[in-house]
Amino acid sequence: MERPVAGCVLGLWGTRTGCGPLLLTLLLRALSGTTHAADDGAVFVDLAFWREPQDTVVVRGGVLRLDCEARWDWLSTALAPPSPALAPPSLSWRKDGVALGSFVDERRTQMWNGTLLIQNVVHARHQRSDEGRYQCIAALEGVGSIASRTARVTVAGPLRVLAPTDSTSSHLGDSALFRCEVLGDPAPEVRWQKDGLDMDLRRSPDSRLALLPSGALLVSAVQPSDSALYRCVAHNAGSTRTGNDATLRVLSEPGVPRSLSFLLRPSSVNAPLGTDAVLECSASGFPSPSVTWRRGDEILQTWNKKYWLLGGSSLVISSVTVDDSGTYVCTASNKLQNISSTGRLEVLVPPQFLSFPSSSAALESTDVELECAVTGNPPPTVRWVKNGEEVIPSDYFQIVDGSTLQVLGLVKSDEGFYQCVAENAVGIAMATAQLLVREPGKPHPPVTLSDSLGPSRTLSDSL
Repeated sequence: MERPVAGCVLGLWGTRTGCGPLLLTLLLRALSGTTHAADDGAVFVDLAFWREPQDTVVVRGGVLRLDCEARWDWLSTALAPPSPALAPPSLSWRKDGVALGSFVDERRTQMWNGTLLIQNVVHARHQRSDEGRYQCIAALEGVGSIASRTARVTVAGPLRVLAPTDSTSSHLGDSALFRCEVLGDPAPEVRWQKDGLDMDLRRSPDSRLALLPSGALLVSAVQPSDSALYRCVAHNAGSTRTGNDATLRVLSEPGVPRSLSFLLRPSSVNAPLGTDAVLECSASGFPSPSVTWRRGDEILQTWNKKYWLLGGSSLVISSVTVDDSGTYVCTASNKLQNISSTGRLEVLVPPQFLSFPSSSAALESTDVELECAVTGNPPPTVRWVKNGEEVIPSDYFQIVDGSTLQVLGLVKSDEGFYQCVAENAVGIAMATAQLLVREPGKPHPPVTLSDSLGPSRTLSDSL
């Protein structure tokens, strides 16, 4: 059995998968008892989520299900290896920052394992909508609480067609473009039909037909067989919209030069790290143009695994890395003319920890610092949560260097679990530390958890 810890999976007896060197070092230090607090003989509770609620799309009248599971173990070298039989902590739920238990709703059920079920999902102005941001709270009585990641629940709404698809004509060997402009939340998936039949538009460097990320259909090197009726079909969990029929008329090529013009220009594209990015571009004219791409002074070789052309002109960049961010230039040229247009790729990186807060024990009236440093693109916002409640900066709680928390003049009520929460447009990362506060000159009282939370265990330690 394995436990997910701060973004990697750590086996109960030290085996691990997917951990970075820094994170592995911190975890091994914690398990070996070489953290700051372990040197003082402190005994900490390792409370963590095994399953957290995920962003979900539901339909009106449907069933919303959000899963949550948390477990705890002792974290101390003075103890035997943690028992996998320990009971889970108590779980509760919040929506938009408000405890769900604070109001009655017969449609809502929390199952024995913590899973939240809401029947007959509602999304209307005159009723309390089920759409919103949900969090699971795991609590250990007398010790503290932690909050899960925030899960966004979207109730799928109807799709809206912004504009009809226009019919077009294209000369033999040239390119044609059909647009599909449909809005919805969540954004719809688009497919195209030709003469009423679904088209096979799987991405391939060899295909003349391309479904672009914008939903547009690009037909390159037009052939007589392309003459047909085309329509787009947009679908999300809430509805399906079928567009109007648009005609592609294929014209014979008279052989008279036509100025080059862009059917599609590249634009700014944001792509999450590790995904494939597409910079759209297409041009029309005679003689038929060829398309090349460059980045700075480098002409990109578009027939390898890293770069290739979709529909003969749009640039696909496979498995993007941070180094792929930058400006790209699409150039369409023939023997008479060339035209260029520029787009930019920004690779988005979810929050990643450079340093983690460490569990610590400190004396009353002293100051303590919980270190937290993160990186990501766009730069993550960082907030701190104490026992499931957001920390509001004050004279006693101060955030320095943008992300590190200082607690000044410790009092007993400052004890508990503190979470550093880093979030940006592509992800969220959370790290947890426990703070114990002790009276000077007095032995630390035994740490006791009630039988309702698992086997009763009492441990004494002192400074």
